[in-house]
Amino acid sequence: MAKTKVVEEKFKGQLGDCYSVVPEFSRCRVDKGKAMCGVVVSIPPHRRYAVLAFPGVHGTSREAFWPEDLKARCKRVKEGRA
Repeated sequence: MAKTKVVEEKFKGQLGDCYSVVPEFSRCRVDKGKAMCGVVVSIPPHRRYAVLAFPGVHGTSREAFWPEDLKARCKRVKEGRA
């Protein structure tokens, strides 16, 4: 039986950093597949993922991302604007 290599990359960013990603909740939208800029709002102590907040018309949406998904940085998102 072959052993599976597990890569445990840790998130190296900080709270307040902005990243351009495609969130799962946006896949049902008309403009699906487009990247959105989100702000890091939470990082757990083990640093295996980060939670990003995406401001929108009806409030703020949050989603967790693996470190390998958070490579592209973007400009800071203004509060209350997408």
